Amino acid sequence: AHVWAEELFSGKADSLVELVERHKVSAGYLKKLMPLAFLAPDIVTSILAGKQPAGLSKEKLVSKTISPIWQEQRDALGFDAAQ
Repeated sequence: AHVWAEELFSGKADSLVELVERHKVSAGYLKKLMPLAFLAPDIVTSILAGKQPAGLSKEKLVSKTISPIWQEQRDALGFDAAQ
């Protein structure tokens, strides 16, 4: 998702359609994963360190509507504000 977002922001890709074609993924898959590029940095760090809440999986992440508001992300995904 970060690679795709960077391609859009840098102008390497002009649209989501172009990303779908370039990366040979379905539009549905891209739309499910793209919001993950906008997770709060502490959430990303916790996941990469293997310290995500019990039960948080890729399937759970892509099935949820991800708020652009970081505290709402933490609350929805089960991250304690003190993490």
